[in-house]
Amino acid sequence: MRLSSKLVTFIAAAAILLVRPALADDAGAALDGLVRQKMGEAGIVGLGAAIIVDKQVVWSKGYGFADKARQIPFTPDTIMNIGSISKTFTGAAVMRAVQEGKLSLDENISTHLPFPVVNPRFPKEAITLRQLATHTSGITDRWEVYEGVYDYSGDAPLALGDFLRDYFAPDGKHYDRANYLNVKPGTHREYSNIGAALAGYIVELATGEKLSQYTRRHFFTPLNMRRTGWSLADVPLDQHAKLYV
Repeated sequence: MRLSSKLVTFIAAAAILLVRPALADDAGAALDGLVRQKMGEAGIVGLGAAIIVDKQVVWSKGYGFADKARQIPFTPDTIMNIGSISKTFTGAAVMRAVQEGKLSLDENISTHLPFPVVNPRFPKEAITLRQLATHTSGITDRWEVYEGVYDYSGDAPLALGDFLRDYFAPDGKHYDRANYLNVKPGTHREYSNIGAALAGYIVELATGEKLSQYTRRHFFTPLNMRRTGWSLADVPLDQHAKLYV
């Protein structure tokens, strides 16, 4: 889900008003109205939002429904999919493994993998972890592949390593030259979801732990993020928002 730039700008401006008691009611009412208007325009069933000022949550609220059919309201405590915000934790895991001496940002990632990851147009150019982290690897997303394997009914039955092998190994069923851009690694930036997934898988291989376990041990548990996980199996489903597609 993407909020409009107008809504994001308004929320940011409202942050100042909401921390002033004399203006909080008016700002809150205006914010409520705009959020509900934009939800209606975009067909959004439910959402949760928060405003943070100086590292403190000054406002949070849920709108709409976590499950419309059962009339369960969306609250600030509703568990929701956070999409690409997950990459924040992948990046933190990468840097933690680098600090532990288990990875290097500038070595060829193929040295850590059970299959080669090589741009067929630039076979002598190494792809590095730094490039994966900065979206400059030249690896690109093919949405037709994702659509064919995405599972909307629950957690994906296909292991991450198996999917990545199918995508990158030359004998993989999803391998194609189109999995790579026609650019030398490190010379062009283009956002890559599968590049981030590959970075997470490399962390798994280097540390000997699943990414879910590694991030829980180093980040989620110390930060008291008790209801955070990578899979539906990791969170209480009765508190999770229904996925509407």
